[in-house]
Amino acid sequence: MGTEDLGGGLKANFKFEMDLFPANGRVGASGADTGTGAGGTSFNRTSLLGLSGGFGSIALGRDYLPTFSLATATDVNKQSYLSTVGLAAGVGSTVDRQVIYTSPSIGGVVIKASIGNNDASISGSNAAAGATAAQAAADNIGRNTNATAIYSNGPLMVGVGFGSVEAVATAATAKTEMTLAAASYDFGSFRLNGNYITVKNTPSSLLAQDSTATETNLGVAVPFGAVTAIAQIGRNTFASNITGAAASNGDRSGSDYVLGAEYTLSKRTLAYVKTGVTNKLEGTQAGANVDTKRSVTSVGILHTF
Repeated sequence: MGTEDLGGGLKANFKFEMDLFPANGRVGASGADTGTGAGGTSFNRTSLLGLSGGFGSIALGRDYLPTFSLATATDVNKQSYLSTVGLAAGVGSTVDRQVIYTSPSIGGVVIKASIGNNDASISGSNAAAGATAAQAAADNIGRNTNATAIYSNGPLMVGVGFGSVEAVATAATAKTEMTLAAASYDFGSFRLNGNYITVKNTPSSLLAQDSTATETNLGVAVPFGAVTAIAQIGRNTFASNITGAAASNGDRSGSDYVLGAEYTLSKRTLAYVKTGVTNKLEGTQAGANVDTKRSVTSVGILHTF
């Protein structure tokens, strides 16, 4: 990451960031827990070049979507493997080929917006006819639109966001939309974080079928000297009328929790222990009773470079 002063208040910026798995030394995709590679992408989190000035900043490349960043900022567990915030990446986390604009602060409000386009379509009917099965499956144009507006004033932060990702194919268009409302407040003796996320998935524009997932999350962090106690609860719902081969029709709901503590070893290093149940949904799916959840206990050390 670096900045070059171009004069006249204009600056050139760059930032490159990757995942590194200490267990095997590999780089991998954000959120991967196996350490496997990400298609040869080294800087899989962020790869940006941009300009900034009095107008704000504009950047090109790969980065976290604004909605993902806002959800993470109001997640007391910061989108670690153990968190009740499971829909933060409802329309993606890090995305290629973005054009990202960040406004200057106006009355405490900062707007961040991104658009992207990933054209994997096959040109011409002859090319499409001779395409492999893998090429035919990927024959679409991916489009993403994403934006957040965040108000900050001392200990208070309030934000809203919207994101959309489309796979536009010859036969039909698949679309996923995400809305987000989030807030945090630092009372000094403790900090509260919360968010409400909705993700609607429409697998085909030709069918009147869709699914909607929601979650409400609330977290608190309470410092006691070098120790910070963390507690988080979440409520999930899922409703679908999707039938056919990928049937998910039905209604499910569930509650999550995470409890833990962090111990500060130095300015940039801490040890932690956490336990919880996340992604819990109970109810019916495709006519059957389906109950799912993830139970995790984690112990580790975090060092910030």
